[in-house]
Amino acid sequence: MKTNHHDHHGTGSGQPCSMTDLEKSTLLLAHMLDHNRHHEEEMAALAERFEKAEEPLAAKKLRIARARMVEANLALLEALNAASAGEDP
Repeated sequence: MKTNHHDHHGTGSGQPCSMTDLEKSTLLLAHMLDHNRHHEEEMAALAERFEKAEEPLAAKKLRIARARMVEANLALLEALNAASAGEDP
């Protein structure tokens, strides 16, 4: 099954339905992290474009948003690692 880039309703992995809810959730979390990392790259490139267009405030705001996304992605990675290891909080 092929999914589009912004498929927020499934993992697009083609995994069988016999997966547990935890396995599905872990797979979805990994997909979300990968998806967000792609947006990090897009925001950095977009900030550069605004900078070149002499729109420094827009560039600054994008860089701030990207930094927040990086921080959020670190939390998602920690959650993924914890789920993968079966750790308690």
